[in-house]
Amino acid sequence: MDQVEHLLIPKVINNLNHFLDAKDRTVTIETAKGTLFKVFQESKGISEASQTVLALKIEQPEGMQTQVAGKIVGKPRIVEEPL
Repeated sequence: MDQVEHLLIPKVINNLNHFLDAKDRTVTIETAKGTLFKVFQESKGISEASQTVLALKIEQPEGMQTQVAGKIVGKPRIVEEPL
């Protein structure tokens, strides 16, 4: 792991800098996908994971004719407010 951290990562960064400076389209897009796009999505609260926005439990009084049958289930996602 020391070699990865101290030998390989600096070489990768140097190569990325070279290709980004050369305005290589593919390298630019792939670098943005792995860094900028993720940071932007996180800052806007955008997530690729599916989210439950609202869950309802609908009950009818006894004796009423049921027109819709089924069960809505799920667990709400709790989002903590930023400080």
